[in-house]
Amino acid sequence: MSALAWASVEDAIQAWITAGSGLASDHVVWAQQTAPRPVGEFISLRMTVFNRSGRDWRAREDNPVPIGPLAVTAQAGNSLTVTAHGLVTGQGPLTVASTGTATGSYDGSYDGSFDSAGAGAVPGGLTPGVSYWPVVINANTLQLAATFQLAVAASPTVIALSSAGTGTVTISGTTFVPGAEVTSKLRGPRQAILTLQCFAGAPTGGGATGVTSPFAILNDAISSYALETREAALSAAGIGIGWVESIQSIDGVVNTVRFEPRAIATVHLHLASEIVETSTYIQIVNATDQIPAPPTSLTVIGP
Repeated sequence: MSALAWASVEDAIQAWITAGSGLASDHVVWAQQTAPRPVGEFISLRMTVFNRSGRDWRAREDNPVPIGPLAVTAQAGNSLTVTAHGLVTGQGPLTVASTGTATGSYDGSYDGSFDSAGAGAVPGGLTPGVSYWPVVINANTLQLAATFQLAVAASPTVIALSSAGTGTVTISGTTFVPGAEVTSKLRGPRQAILTLQCFAGAPTGGGATGVTSPFAILNDAISSYALETREAALSAAGIGIGWVESIQSIDGVVNTVRFEPRAIATVHLHLASEIVETSTYIQIVNATDQIPAPPTSLTVIGP
């Protein structure tokens, strides 16, 4: 399970403010970082509030699991060797096919004058184009059953095989793929409040921390979100700019004789939140293969 990618969000915000302010990347820092404060002008960032700003919704996506073609390399009894097949019992339906070469001549004497592609033979007991369901023996061996129920039964009933077939024998999924990895996603808008403090300018009664107005630095940094490239980068991280509160200039008291100019600003962000859960393999079967013999009559009463 994965949630909102905070690392991507924080990186995108830091890149936005760094590019807009013109400061070096190590002079735009998160307040939570356990690092010495930069020398000279710098901006400190802090995410202070995180709220749901709308209604969540859930989406379910069925992602069919592709099967094959898988090469059948040997047959022993009722088992087929399919190296590293990756299947689970009941995963299907599957079909079996074979391709081969036919040797002949223009006079029909089959004297090896030419080779042309032709159909091989599937293992004895199987029919091309017919649906089967696997009964897994191990990672490289399986058997085939005629229905899903016969494959997943406590004592599976499998097809009796009489030969290995000829040509290149393969197993593939059919066009109807009942197996699926189901992905559920919980999505919804979130609101975060980003607080920025810029320390810059010439203080009173002490050594300079910078020569640029902290107000101007913050103004340029924040306003740059409207630039096309920066807006695209923020959007890619799921960030939208809601509104910006007034930038305020404040003189912070350093000691009894020294004041340090700084400016603060608050930016309201909209974040695209998504929590994703991917299921393990879920078997969904074709309804026509779930009706046992003899045929069962169903009566439906209702609107």
